[in-house]
Formats: sequence, structure tokens, C-alpha cells
Amino acid sequence: MLSDAELDTRLFGLLREDGRAGYTYMAQLIGVPRARVADRVRTLLDAGDLQIVTSVDPAILGVRTIAHLSLALDVPVVAFLDTLRPAPEVVLASAVAGRFDAVVEVRVPSPQHLAETVRRIRAKPGVRTVEALLYLGTSRGYRHLSLAGPPPAVDELDLALIELLRRSGRRSYRELAEEVGRSAGAVRTRVRALIDCGAIRIEAIAGTTDSSGRVAGVGLRLGDADPEEMVDRLAGLPGTHFAVATLGRFDVVGTIRGDSARLLQARLDELRCATGVRSIESWIHLDVRKERYEWPVAQ
Repeated sequence: MLSDAELDTRLFGLLREDGRAGYTYMAQLIGVPRARVADRVRTLLDAGDLQIVTSVDPAILGVRTIAHLSLALDVPVVAFLDTLRPAPEVVLASAVAGRFDAVVEVRVPSPQHLAETVRRIRAKPGVRTVEALLYLGTSRGYRHLSLAGPPPAVDELDLALIELLRRSGRRSYRELAEEVGRSAGAVRTRVRALIDCGAIRIEAIAGTTDSSGRVAGVGLRLGDADPEEMVDRLAGLPGTHFAVATLGRFDVVGTIRGDSARLLQARLDELRCATGVRSIESWIHLDVRKERYEWPVAQ
């Protein structure tokens, strides 16, 4: 019989592929009762050990500029990051161990908005340094940002469904249908179309209580290697959550996870020795204070 820990690992894997996977479907694949699957998923969600997130093509949200900010602070880090949480442009805020004290990801419509955001953060009391990395090209990993090319065509119904799914990625088709005034079958068709065309992705990520100390950010400085090829290589490694080419002090930035500190170190060493990597810098996520992609949908 599977232990809860083993079951949780299997469930996370299935929900990483499809955050809306049904309890019956997962129970049949794993070979355990449906009631146990439902109970474990609800327990993990309630405890914050599991999150089901709906990632949206940034272009649909009116977002064309995404940046990673590294902050050095002279004030308590967690309290400072909590002051950033209400801002919709701040989609990730995490206390880290490394050269800097915190990392923040911001998503805004333009470089001008980015400059304004950086100035506001830099002006806050206790901020010693802010270094910015501009995301380039297309990222790989659970966020699947698609900055290249025009956004998929969506209408008012699609936008309404996207907003509802961003609030709760596992909301049933019946519940969604009631909210938008359509049949459950019509809503199912629309949601599947949004997923299939790459407009949205619904999947599981580890909650903050489960990830502390076992998730690392990594910045790669490359020699002659092509950054996009390195992004593909990094994204193909087990445990990679996210990878993107950047403009700034790194050529590629990524996030990797290990089920233990030893496994995380082994993955960092694999990157350190990879062909084309001149040097790496890493930081450990200690306390993720925000990871919500809430920039308003463009109407």
C-alpha cells in the first residue's frame, strides 16, 4: 500500500501535467480508491503544500515586459516583501539565501512601466540595491510564457473563464458554467481550447511550506553557447520549474527543485559542469511570500 508521502508524489506528478485532472482518473492510474485521492488533494491544498495555478500568456494580460529583480536589504526581509504583495505587477516575492536577500518578479505592459516599478521599489526604506534582469524570448517550465508573436485570439467569454480559473484552477465545469451563463459542455470546450492553443496552462506547483530550502534559483553566464539552446537544456533536466534567457548579469535564469538538499546540490553541480556554462550563481528560496499572477486581464 502506498504511503501518504508516496501518494503525494504521484499526485503532484499528475497534477503538474494537468491541474484539472479528475479524482477518478488519478485514482485509476495510481491504483488507489478515489476517496483517498480526493482526501489527499484537499488536505494538501488546505495545508498550502500544493497550489493549482492557472498561468496565462502574458500578451493576453497586456504584459510585454517581464523582469527578475534581485534586492539587497537593510530591513527584515519578510516584512519588506509583505509590503510588495498587494501590487499586481509583483507576481513573485521570495526571501532567499545567497548574494541577495530577496528576489522579485514583475510583469508590466512596457519598459517604461518597469522603470517606474523599479524606482518605486528602490525608493522604499531599507532598500540598498536593486538589480534587474530583463526576460527575453520564451520561457520553459510551468509558466510557459509566450512573449514571441501575437497572442491567441480570445473573446469576452474566454476572458471571463480565464479570470475565474485564475481564482480557482480546479473549479468544476458546472460551477464555471453557472458563473458565465453557458452550458457545462460549452465551457468545457472553451477551456480545453484555451489550454490546447497555449493561452493558459493549469498545473500544480509546490506550496511554500513544502518548498522551503529545496528550491534554488540559478543564474548562468555562458561562453559561446546559445542562450535559447541552454534554456531548452535546462528545462529538460529533472526538477526544473522554469528557465528563460535574460538580459543583464546572467544569460539564463532558472528555478530548480530537489527533494533533498543533496539532490539539489547534485543538480547545481550538473549545471556548473555543463558545456557552454562559464559560471553560475545560485540562491535558495527560504520563504515565498507571493506567487500569484494577478495582473488584470486586458479588456
